[in-house]
Amino acid sequence: IGLIMKGLYYQLYTDQVGMIPYSEASDPEITLPKYDEQIDIYRGVISELSQAISIIGNKTETGQGVDRLAENDVLFNGNMQNWKQLANSLKLRMGLRAHGAAGEDFAATAISEAISSGVLADSDALFSSFNQVANIWVEHCNYGDIFYGFGEGGQWKVAEPMVNALSSSNDPRLSLMSKPSPGGEVTIDISQASNKQIAFLKNTLDKAGLVLDADYTWSQTAEDLTITMAENTHHVGLPVRLSPNIKGLFNGNLFSSPVDVVVNKSNEGGDISPSVVMTAAESHFMIAEAIVKGLASGDAASHYQIGLEHAMNLWGTAINDDFAESKMGTLTGSNEEKLEKIATQRWLANYTNGYESWAIVRDTGYPTSAITTSSDNDIRSLSGAMNGAYANRLRYISSAYTSNAANIQEAVSKQGSDVKATKLWWSK
Repeated sequence: IGLIMKGLYYQLYTDQVGMIPYSEASDPEITLPKYDEQIDIYRGVISELSQAISIIGNKTETGQGVDRLAENDVLFNGNMQNWKQLANSLKLRMGLRAHGAAGEDFAATAISEAISSGVLADSDALFSSFNQVANIWVEHCNYGDIFYGFGEGGQWKVAEPMVNALSSSNDPRLSLMSKPSPGGEVTIDISQASNKQIAFLKNTLDKAGLVLDADYTWSQTAEDLTITMAENTHHVGLPVRLSPNIKGLFNGNLFSSPVDVVVNKSNEGGDISPSVVMTAAESHFMIAEAIVKGLASGDAASHYQIGLEHAMNLWGTAINDDFAESKMGTLTGSNEEKLEKIATQRWLANYTNGYESWAIVRDTGYPTSAITTSSDNDIRSLSGAMNGAYANRLRYISSAYTSNAANIQEAVSKQGSDVKATKLWWSK
């Protein structure tokens, strides 16, 4: 279990920033560990996952007496075969991500071994929060730290790419992941707004599927814009990366908020959605991806369908006729179109696991709507030094430059500038 948890965290960290200490990180004799290249971290973690899989073998429990985890295991209640399957799913994830990256020679084998050994096909690995907790890891739940941590001025909303991806496919998860926009009559000061900014706002409503004069009304003067839409009826996502120059037009009552189970605070009695570690849905989507890429045999469409069923079940719903008849309902089209569908569904299945959703976009290039760049600071922010580029990584923390300066400088010289726009080893 320790090797598997180590693998989960190293995959999380390296996919955020790139090169990190790995091979020397656990050596108590080394106080200034070197930063390993991502290819070596991936190779090493996959090897350790294989070791964990071998250690577990056919065992079903960790042991007896004090060695028996049972309910002390917050993921699988001590079921070692589930842990083995999680290791294989992580191995498959890392193999797919590494495949085709410069210099790799291990991904295809890792993918084949993981699928053959058995992934997490019928169970989910979820970290559950609790309504009544004290002195535990986090104060809130999935997004409580950011949803409540910035005060009332935060106005956190569900992003346009996710809402539109769900609504365009008549996905029954939409109303389970986001609330309808409050709506009503909204008056906005447009005295300082340009025509293109006003047009961008209208286009946002149109892209959400709203029809002028049917779903909303639009009354405009030189000074004010009044929009009226039915209350608590329509789902409208907030465009991401909005410039401060246009944010004033995007009144919060026009846009959807996360559902309560995603943002509820602990200790207040409300239900709290679990945080996703790995799901059966993603496991099946990844097998489908491997098949489409020619890295595994089998029926990709069948695994895609099973993945959809598990993904829906995670949110307490099921595939309905409207979704089944949509573009996303079946795995059809060219290979590239199939890969787009698979990546989009993996992205959605990782809601509440934001770092992995972000990694999926950077790795696959899908969904394209989630890759937001800017060339016009009046609409979408250029984000200072990023100059409109998409964020491909996080920067190293500033303290690393004083505590381990020589090694981090060497990492930057190999990997590229320590800026968010620098692509990681496996990125598209």
